[in-house]
This record gives sequence, structure tokens and C-alpha cells, in this order.
Amino acid sequence: MFQSYCTCPNKHCVLKKLNMKLIIVFIALFITIPLQVNATNCIEMAVTGYCTDTMYRTTMCTSCAAECNALGGNSSCTEPVKTSECVDIAKNCASLKFLCTNKVYANLLAQKCMSTCNTCNGQPASAITTTVGTTKASNNSSSTTNSVSTTTTTP
Repeated sequence: MFQSYCTCPNKHCVLKKLNMKLIIVFIALFITIPLQVNATNCIEMAVTGYCTDTMYRTTMCTSCAAECNALGGNSSCTEPVKTSECVDIAKNCASLKFLCTNKVYANLLAQKCMSTCNTCNGQPASAITTTVGTTKASNNSSSTTNSVSTTTTTP
């Protein structure tokens, strides 16, 4: 009866083939399960490094591109695009100007708000805070200090 299923002369041959099939099924499951990504865990997976992991990068950029792009740097799924035309692509750039140097949004805004963020080369802006002037006036009864600081974004 068992001999019709295999060329082995004993009953153990069927069990060996069955065990081998089970092992192959389990291996296939363990390889494909980590590649399944849904929106509920995109943020967690992006933050824990899946966007930069070579095994998961393609899947993450397909399923969770927004979360990977928000992290910026090597996690970004899109490379900054250099252009000779320095215009804002997004319509709400003026209201987002304060985020131009934010680590989370710098790469995205460097591409979508080039004019507003002064990133015409497609690279994220960096913040440089400088003190323009400091004056100090004092009277016998009170003291006043005035200082002016500016933040400049540079490509």
C-alpha cells in the first residue's frame, strides 16, 4: 500500500515526503508573512527601520511610502528632484513654512515647497539661527534687554 506512493521499500518513506512538504509550506509562510503590510502598522514599521531594511524596502515603499518619506534621509522612498524651475508644487506651502527645517517633513517639503523653503536644488533645508543684534539699556530703577533673532533656511 505505501509502496505505490514512493520508491522507498518501507513505510517511513511516505512520512519523510509528507514532512518535507510541511516544511516547505511553513518556510513559504514565514517568508511571505513579513511582506504583508497594512496601514495600521505602517508608522510602527517605518519608525522601527523597515524602510531602510533591504528585505522590506520595496514592500514598504509600495505600501507605506508616506510614512517612509516622512522619516526622510535614507528612509525616503523618493529621491529629491533637482529642477531649474523653483516653484511651489503644493498649494499650502506658505502655511507649512515653519516645517521646512523639521526633520520629519524636510525631505517632502524640499520637493513640494521649493520656493517657500528655499530648496530649489531639491535638498532639505537646514536651520541656522543667528542673533542679529542685542541692545541693553538700563536706568537706575529698571533694566531692559532687546534682542532680535532670525532663522534662515539654506539648501
